[in-house]
This record gives sequence, C-alpha cells and structure tokens, in this order.
Amino acid sequence: MMKNDILITGGHIIDPARNINEINNLRIINDIIVDADKYPVTSETRIIHADGTA
Repeated sequence: MMKNDILITGGHIIDPARNINEINNLRIINDIIVDADKYPVTSETRIIHADGTA
C-alpha cells in the first residue's frame, strides 16, 4: 500500500478513531475512519489507491 491509500472493510467499529491528523495509515470501516493498526484486513477488504484506482 502507498501512503494515502484507503482500505474499506466490512467490519464493525469497536473503538472510535483518534484525531484524523494523527493517523497516516487510514482504514475506513463502514464509512468510519479508524486506525488501521487496530483493525486487521478481512475478506471484505478493498484497497482504494491514492491515485483513484482500486
């Protein structure tokens, strides 16, 4: 993955995300931005690259 890539997964939110500006590696779960380190990749994960490709 490149910086600014976004992962979209089908998981559930457990903990609220920290301030967006503190997170470089972002993952969006059900349209909520979370810290990627806390949420592992699942079978529902899709990567949206920073250049707009999937």
